[in-house]
Amino acid sequence: MWLYPGYYLGKWEDMPPPILTEIPKAHYDPRSKPSATATTLTGSFGTFPETRILSLNGECGVTEFFPGQPWSWTFQCDELHYILQGRAEMTYSLGGTFHTERKTMHIEEGDIYIIPLGARVEWKIDANDPPLRALNVIMPGHPAPAHLTSSKTSIKKVQ
Repeated sequence: MWLYPGYYLGKWEDMPPPILTEIPKAHYDPRSKPSATATTLTGSFGTFPETRILSLNGECGVTEFFPGQPWSWTFQCDELHYILQGRAEMTYSLGGTFHTERKTMHIEEGDIYIIPLGARVEWKIDANDPPLRALNVIMPGHPAPAHLTSSKTSIKKVQ
């Protein structure tokens, strides 16, 4: 059982293996479009499954947030974001303030920031702007719950 605070308390056999004998690699083409979309209770976003690396050591992938629809998330781990494209208004609250203070910052291509465990974040991308694309990095890694990786997942291929 992985006991790093807030990361993983599932079954040992569901964990991805650590990197031991070969460094994993993925390729991101900035001209590509998302090949899948995911829908949550807080909105939809595009994904690039070919960019996802999942291991016990870390996890990364590229995500695209669509313009014109706010998207929010409560983070269950520390996560680094590097903005590859676009801009947005990001409003957040942190556990250190018991979520009593909301702060807003503007993010754009080239920005890098770390979102801590427990943060509540909402992104707003103007309808006239391009999508917001970010490289997301989580270290150490943690596997997605089985219900998100099963064949009944809400992730769909884009036609």
